[in-house]
Amino acid sequence: MAGRSKTKEGTVSSANAASALPEIFNECQRSFAAHKAAIKRMKKMLLDDEESFYEAFVACVCKVLPTFKREPAVERLIQFIAKFAVSSTQESQNFTARFLKHLVSISDVKDKAIRFRCCQLLGNIMNALDEEAEIE
Repeated sequence: MAGRSKTKEGTVSSANAASALPEIFNECQRSFAAHKAAIKRMKKMLLDDEESFYEAFVACVCKVLPTFKREPAVERLIQFIAKFAVSSTQESQNFTARFLKHLVSISDVKDKAIRFRCCQLLGNIMNALDEEAEIE
């Protein structure tokens, strides 16, 4: 596995977030069972290097958005993305606020599928946040 640095726990370091995140998203679209472990791995990457992680995360999310059809794999990914965004609020409120701003900014694009998925993600995230949660 050239180009990958594994940590003691066997997770991929944040330097390779761009290559690790597509694999994680691929696992999470197949099964809800993978979500909990994937969120744990992604939180570690987020804490290591928030900037590069954010860029890789948004790139992966943007690949899901154009899918208009309500396919089970896409629905699982949307739920996973929302779960991660809510759970990462504790580690980095900046990440969650930035991600929400990004979703809002692209929610007025011409493509109907992207608008639908942005609104779906925003709704899932807002519904999952605590009542006392404050986002900048």
